[in-house]
Amino acid sequence: MVAVAALMLASQAAGISSPAPVSVAPGTPSAQTTFTFSWTAPGDAAPGNIVTFRGGIDGADGDLGAGTSVTQAVAGAGAHTFSVRAVEFDPLTATVVGESAPATQTVVVDLTPPAIRGTIAPATPNGRNGWYNSATITWTCADPGGTGVPNCPAADVLDVARAERDQGNANNIQSPRLTITRTARDRVGLTASASVGPIRFDALAPTAGQPKQPGVDARIAAEPTYRWSRAGNDTSGVERYEVWVEELLRAPRIVATVAHVDGRSEFSATRTTALPLNPLLKVTWYVRSYDVAGNSRNSTRRSFTIDPTVPPAPTIGEGPVGPTRVTAPTFAWSGAAAATFTWDLTLVGVDATRVVQKGTGLASRVALGALADGDYVFRVTQLSGVGVVSEEATRNFEVDTTVPAPPAITGRPSDGAGAFSWSTEPGASSRWTVTSGGVAIAPAAETPSTSASVLGLAAGQYGFSVQQVDAAGNVSAPASELFSIATSAVAATPTPVVVRGAVILPHSNASKLHPRAGVTVRTRTPVLRWARGPAGTKLYNIQLFKAARGAAGRVTAVRKVLSAFPRRRAFTVPAAKLSPGTCYVWRVWPYKGRGFTRTPLGVSNFCVASARVLAAAARARSRNR
Repeated sequence: MVAVAALMLASQAAGISSPAPVSVAPGTPSAQTTFTFSWTAPGDAAPGNIVTFRGGIDGADGDLGAGTSVTQAVAGAGAHTFSVRAVEFDPLTATVVGESAPATQTVVVDLTPPAIRGTIAPATPNGRNGWYNSATITWTCADPGGTGVPNCPAADVLDVARAERDQGNANNIQSPRLTITRTARDRVGLTASASVGPIRFDALAPTAGQPKQPGVDARIAAEPTYRWSRAGNDTSGVERYEVWVEELLRAPRIVATVAHVDGRSEFSATRTTALPLNPLLKVTWYVRSYDVAGNSRNSTRRSFTIDPTVPPAPTIGEGPVGPTRVTAPTFAWSGAAAATFTWDLTLVGVDATRVVQKGTGLASRVALGALADGDYVFRVTQLSGVGVVSEEATRNFEVDTTVPAPPAITGRPSDGAGAFSWSTEPGASSRWTVTSGGVAIAPAAETPSTSASVLGLAAGQYGFSVQQVDAAGNVSAPASELFSIATSAVAATPTPVVVRGAVILPHSNASKLHPRAGVTVRTRTPVLRWARGPAGTKLYNIQLFKAARGAAGRVTAVRKVLSAFPRRRAFTVPAAKLSPGTCYVWRVWPYKGRGFTRTPLGVSNFCVASARVLAAAARARSRNR
């Protein structure tokens, strides 16, 4: 009987099922070290018996209780195996009557981030001046943790196509200091990043400078001065220009090379090569613009013919030069009697030039239709009595109706004493005023300088406001600040030119202007002269300001009374602009194409003699005639 009972017990122990399947959370592989293992209790235990479980991680054999899940921590990275087996217990005899085979579940723990590396090819810049204009960055990935990187980043191809695709987007890859960063993620979610850079990358050619003169199919008496607009580049910057010509039976060639100068809006050159152009044959010319990285772009093409027999150009006597707010200007010209005139207006764009208005006839005056803001060239030729087209007369002007930004206030009086200072765009003048309780304490003052004294005010709270007036006459919104005067400030003596006793007038580089600063002229039509501007200057903006005097003869404000654009370095002031016994400040801005120099050539001043002195001077001149 004992042998039979033992045989029956062995049969029951072998017959109980394993607690399978075993599931795990989180899944495997994982970057976690704590897991919850779950299983299904076997259903073949004898009625009334109790089933419990034993097992653990990596060979551990602990009591897991009667539940069907347990949370346990593994020792660290690597593969770990959880094992669980069912134990059948007879509560009546308090003995184990059955035990299953183990059910297992292996988990893989990865605690090490992946590795990623980028390699750029070519290894050194392939453009100019240390710039790349194409490159490929290849990424390689590895995972020391052993779970692997399913998707290593694809190669980054930096080329013209991608630069054009990205142009204007926030993720534009064009950059003077480009850094490409990519991230690798392994199967358990651990990440690592690597960067290549910074590198200087510019694959896009600049916007080309566009031809201005000679104009379309012009006939000229001699080899021309070529004129073109500036090129544009937002990344490496513009480096230089080449003027190319093409002639019949000759290979295309460069006739001049000109360096780019920041701030200039127009460039010009004459032929510098030895081989002259062929007269009476059509010459096609264009400008090739280069950026610092070596990318280049050609302008639109223009053609002209050198014909020594052509008549002279008409003379343009009316029409804007330089910046203007007039959107429908009038041009007038003179030429040979009974000549037929042909005129056109060309818009010089960033990518091309195009004729926007034109006309032909006997009239020597035209009112243009309304124009949008832009850079324009007005051109007129005359047809002689025998049908020969003359040389062209041209005027460059810029329609500018854009209101400038408010000035930036850069300096403030200390404890209410001293001056406000601010910055404006080149060629702009300023209007400023001081208010008390929101009311101006004096008319707004217009000044060519960028500072204003607030000395001499009584104690109290004040407001300071300044606007800039650009070269075309557009007025900005004001920049305003509050300030206070604790005690009445005593006027300090700056370093001005002192004329006529106590009158203090501003000056800067006055030695370049004539008459010398501080003189009193005995005429209401003085001739103002000035030194030559920087290379490329073909036009000047002369601005004349009337000085208002306050207590003790000090200048409290200036008001613009004249702005002119002479091409010569001399200007006769109209008598209507000057008053006897009054002082004036004047300045000269060299103008080159679409832009003024950053600072005026000089600022000076003079006073006009009293009416009595002017009359005596006039009588003396009359006697000497």
